[in-house]
Amino acid sequence: MSSKPPELRLPFINLEACNPSTIYTALCFAQEQCDKHNLKICPVTFDQPLYQKAAEIVAASRDLVKVVVRLGGFHLLMSYLGSIGKIMTGIGLEDLWKLEYAKGSVVHMLTGHTFSGAVRAHILTLLALINVLIKSDMESQPDKVHLIRPYQDTVDTGKGAAEIDKDEHLQEFQQLLTYHLDQAATQSRTGNLWVQ
Repeated sequence: MSSKPPELRLPFINLEACNPSTIYTALCFAQEQCDKHNLKICPVTFDQPLYQKAAEIVAASRDLVKVVVRLGGFHLLMSYLGSIGKIMTGIGLEDLWKLEYAKGSVVHMLTGHTFSGAVRAHILTLLALINVLIKSDMESQPDKVHLIRPYQDTVDTGKGAAEIDKDEHLQEFQQLLTYHLDQAATQSRTGNLWVQ
């Protein structure tokens, strides 16, 4: 038995989730709830498979004027990672990742579907690129001890980001990195794409 009061339970739509009738029914219910609470807009979030269908239904409907269809947060991130994979097609990202990951999983990582693997691969790629850029300038190598200290200060003392941003060694590293990124971006179109 549910502990919720009856007025808080939402009705169950006993149809397939991908059925346009189910989506339309859910959208109408959401708009009715917004009308009850005098809301001017009715944001409704769907995951990626249903988002497109819901957006088409709202665009074709004259009764769902208050409804604004949104892509769910997780699926928005997946879509963003997939767009990076699409943009970076053919310039070496796939080949780079195949050195570390299985071929089959790289395809899914580039589309954003293997989310945690894609995030990890992007972070490792960023770190590898920064390492290559910084090592190219042996004279301005940052002192690693000074760069580790802000991290340790955060863990040990609980310092916030605003305090850590004031660290002079960290600021020097940020300037050095910005300089090298700008240099890489001006050297070639591919370098510019990778920096972006």
